[in-house]
Amino acid sequence: MIKVLKKLSIVLISAGAVFYMGTVAKYNIGNSEEDVQKVLSDKWKEKEHYHSSGTPEQVKITKLGDSNKSIATFMLNGNMDYALLEEGWTGSYHLEKLELGTEFIAYKGIETNEGYYGVVFGKLFGRDIDEIHAHIKKTGHQFSMDISGNESFVRYEKLPGRKAYRYRAHLTY
Repeated sequence: MIKVLKKLSIVLISAGAVFYMGTVAKYNIGNSEEDVQKVLSDKWKEKEHYHSSGTPEQVKITKLGDSNKSIATFMLNGNMDYALLEEGWTGSYHLEKLELGTEFIAYKGIETNEGYYGVVFGKLFGRDIDEIHAHIKKTGHQFSMDISGNESFVRYEKLPGRKAYRYRAHLTY
């Protein structure tokens, strides 16, 4: 009986360690914009072409509906860039993707636990644009978003179908 309890204890402790390493340790970024900015700064410093003058600034986190994904947009060396964050059950984030060198307005298709989203984000840099239209040619789906009065923005729409997020959208404004 004691041997069985020892083996059961070892199995439970091992399972707990695997669970911890697979979930809690993975989601190690706090859920504030300051926490995300610190991680982005650290990641930027790890890049090969790091310039000491560049630091991610103006971090803004936008949650995609009721899903487990969020977009963090930020300014770096005069460009608006983004990071894709996945939220764990603890409320903390995991950095899933980091893209630098984004154009002034960009579209990304993102798969989440609640379906697929088309995300348009950017900074206008003084341009006078009130509305953006996105057309996903391969699926025929299109949507529009009002950005009037916003110098920087993140807008998203839940997409129909399983594969719609994989295709590029043609943006007009």
